[in-house]
Amino acid sequence: MILEKGVNLQTCSLRIAGSDGPSAKPVTSSVGSLSLLVEGVDGPKEFFRFLDAQSPINLSITFRERRYDDHDTPCYILSETHSRLSTLTLTNVKIPEDKFLNCLTILSKLTTFRILKPLDVLSKRKPIENQINNNIKNLLTFQSEGTPRPLCPLLETITLELCVGADDGLFFEMVRSRHCSPDVLHKSGVALLKQLDAVLSLSSHSLDKEGLEKICGDRLLGSLKLL
Repeated sequence: MILEKGVNLQTCSLRIAGSDGPSAKPVTSSVGSLSLLVEGVDGPKEFFRFLDAQSPINLSITFRERRYDDHDTPCYILSETHSRLSTLTLTNVKIPEDKFLNCLTILSKLTTFRILKPLDVLSKRKPIENQINNNIKNLLTFQSEGTPRPLCPLLETITLELCVGADDGLFFEMVRSRHCSPDVLHKSGVALLKQLDAVLSLSSHSLDKEGLEKICGDRLLGSLKLL
């Protein structure tokens, strides 16, 4: 009802939980920036079943409880909001690799992508969930002219907190490849990576840490933190 009556509403923050009532009638909203604090599993899916969510440009989803199971709520939300989405922030959520790849494939206009952990998770140094694994990092990498464009080719800003596991330097290679010659990237339809903020574990591979420390703050905006 709020979204239906707020015809000029541009920014909206909601807490979404389960609903015992009947499904609401479909409504089209003009909201461009939508922030959701999610409690439970079924509530958000019911919310997006009746909301025409093709208008949001900025979407932020925070799960109150740690979600490490294979439920498809985040994927359902993203599949319903992909047409214009340019900024996506996911907090306290893990998505299985196959579903995560499906989400990234349809988010072709994404320019800002953030995967965040709650402060209590960072302070207590909970185990890392390797959400951005080697396969995903490889698909985000611009390899050369004439090759297929990487996932999310318009990405300019990336923030990753404790979701990149140890590897052989592929994370640095992905970042460097998206920050090479602007002319080459432009010719291939790939955006220049402008800012990277990352929180990595001390167990990350030394090649990643050494490479990112050199490039961050020099040619690339952002910061690198090691826990």
